[in-house]
Amino acid sequence: LTIKFILDGVTDSVRSLANIIKSLNNRVQTMNNDLVKIDALMSYALDIKPPVDRIAANEGKEDARRD
Repeated sequence: LTIKFILDGVTDSVRSLANIIKSLNNRVQTMNNDLVKIDALMSYALDIKPPVDRIAANEGKEDARRD
């Protein structure tokens, strides 16, 4: 009975931490998307070639274009 009580508490803590990690991961992904967007806009405004490798990496892919 005591072990069950302790394990229930640990399980709840693990679930809570997993939810916090998911939330933080979502925030990081959002910030990364915003940074890539700003980078692309600045490249356009300064008339320089945008970093397509960084943009593709943000989407979890490699740049498939041949230009």
